[in-house]
Amino acid sequence: MKPDQSVISSVSAQGTSVRVLAGEKEYLIYIHQEMGNQNKEDLSVDFMVQLEKGNYQGQWIDTKTGARSELKFSHEGGEATISTPEFAEDIALILRKK
Repeated sequence: MKPDQSVISSVSAQGTSVRVLAGEKEYLIYIHQEMGNQNKEDLSVDFMVQLEKGNYQGQWIDTKTGARSELKFSHEGGEATISTPEFAEDIALILRKK
């Protein structure tokens, strides 16, 4: 896997950074609230990612609590909108094309 920011085209929350490691059929996406979630309220972030046509399976990991949740979807190729589950500071997604 190697860094590849070109697959992310937009992020809905101001002060949010997204870092991507991409492999042939998998992505590791890390989302961080750069300015801090000062209210400590859980939030959800939408982001646009460029994906090939196919079926995808992933797992969200809240880096502070360790909570995990599954993600599965089919995509026709091109830009896809992905929404995170609610999180307080940081969250990661391991996404694999099946």
